[in-house]
Amino acid sequence: MTSLPRLDILLYAHDGRGLGHISRSISIGLSLRRLFPNLKVIVLTGSPYAQMLTCKKPIEIIKLPSYQVTIKDGESIGQKSYSNYNDKHLARIRSGLIKAIILQTRPRCILVDHLPFGKENELLESIQESIKDCIWILGVRAVSGMIKQIQELEVDSSVLSHYTHFFWYGDSKIIPCNYRTTQVPSKWEIEETGYISRSYELDKWNSINRSYENRCGCIVSFTWLTAKSRIVLQELVKLIDKVKDHWGNWIFFLGNDYSCGNVTEIISTIKKNPFCKVEPLGEKYLSQLKQSKFAIIAGGYNSLTDLLWAQTPGIVFYHSMIDKEQEIHSNLISNFCEGRVESMQENRINISELEDSIKRVIAKPCLDLNEVITGSEVAAKRIAEIIKSSNEK
Repeated sequence: MTSLPRLDILLYAHDGRGLGHISRSISIGLSLRRLFPNLKVIVLTGSPYAQMLTCKKPIEIIKLPSYQVTIKDGESIGQKSYSNYNDKHLARIRSGLIKAIILQTRPRCILVDHLPFGKENELLESIQESIKDCIWILGVRAVSGMIKQIQELEVDSSVLSHYTHFFWYGDSKIIPCNYRTTQVPSKWEIEETGYISRSYELDKWNSINRSYENRCGCIVSFTWLTAKSRIVLQELVKLIDKVKDHWGNWIFFLGNDYSCGNVTEIISTIKKNPFCKVEPLGEKYLSQLKQSKFAIIAGGYNSLTDLLWAQTPGIVFYHSMIDKEQEIHSNLISNFCEGRVESMQENRINISELEDSIKRVIAKPCLDLNEVITGSEVAAKRIAEIIKSSNEK
């Protein structure tokens, strides 16, 4: 039997709380498909949002069974999955599936987002038994937070020796040196790609309404909700009751509820408001964001890059998590955008401050920030170059 051709690139994204990990992987995958259409590319993830995020573009997804979490005291706590396996059992299942996929496809390059060992160490066995001449690359978001697995790499030579490249998905014009990844093993050279933006990449595929004219209304987007998100939503309801449709109608895009039911009642109230509409996360979001007068969003990496791409003024609410990644990152983006974006903590908000903040950001001039969100192209070109160089050896 003739052997199968090797897969060129496998992009692994563990399923986090929001969309950041899978969004970056899909963005780079789409750039690879667009710029190097003959390369064989597959995305491997457990994210339930993966297929939706492709917007029907030509990229293959292998979907693993998903982990489930809840948020307590600023920390993710594992829950029983929809398959009724707990985290440890599901990790063993996923580890076996990942190993089988890698053995079957024999990728030339594996790009891992954020966690070098994978969620629940599910990549560890595949790394330690890695296929000969497979290139392992780790990519980390602009403000990484303290990633325990990266700290462990320095003393785990069995894994460290397999990772030969380190991509940093940030921009040095925005993120000062002291906020970049500081715990990177000394053998690695950090390669700065710029921000990875799915919206920028989809725009290159001509999939988004590009109109900037007649901006009207407000987008409110939270890709995941905690018990503290109720405070933000309550204050928004008060503000909408006051201003009504002064700026236009309000469209809410709401994702996973990790609040243990704390936001159910307030979401029901929003749905009944004549000036509001509640939508699930989906393809409508980016075109609506592009046409909105302003946006109110959560402070995740993916949401921030969407805001930079859309050139829409925004208020960013950061979740109060232990790693403080959202707080640090949203404040740095706010500083860079010269008043066009302001950041607030989700549980410290009142109606008057919010209204004043909206008035300030919509009064600021538009900024073209596309130069900082081209990272998917930079990463794709670098991966293609690494593979080509490896093939020539």
